[in-house]
Amino acid sequence: MDRAVAEFFHSLGSPSAPWTALVIAAAAVFLVYMLKSGMLAVKTDKIMLGKEAAEKEQVVLRRQVEHIQMTINGTFSAIPRHPKFDEWRTRFVLEKVIDEFVNLCMFNHLDTNDYYIHLKQNAIWAIVQKYIWNELYQSDSFRSYVDTVVRELIIDLVNIRKVYGKY
Repeated sequence: MDRAVAEFFHSLGSPSAPWTALVIAAAAVFLVYMLKSGMLAVKTDKIMLGKEAAEKEQVVLRRQVEHIQMTINGTFSAIPRHPKFDEWRTRFVLEKVIDEFVNLCMFNHLDTNDYYIHLKQNAIWAIVQKYIWNELYQSDSFRSYVDTVVRELIIDLVNIRKVYGKY
């Protein structure tokens, strides 16, 4: 092993080293071009590279974001009202929740295990609590409602990935 490393460093000083580096760089650029253009695709059980993979990922993300917006905006009518209910504050909070769910999809680490869902329920609850002031929205029953919506939405998002992201 030490001899191989020594030979590698010795070859860096050889007169052909710049040409070798140029050939390797050109091959890397050509490989990236072929992957992006769709002329070449790499598919294993863990990873898929190429134009088809990028297009599938775009479809998955579009469907997930569409479902997030539909679900969260659909909760507007189910939110309990009080005498000083502020429709625009509520819509603002819902947009913050949508942003958080879109970030979850962009990082693509969605999971349906209970601990993951619990963490995300806490994150969404923290967003809601940050922007509200009425005690109606601090109750256990409202927390239960938020937790249920978050759980169902995460399960739906994972299922969307399974259906539209088959590799």
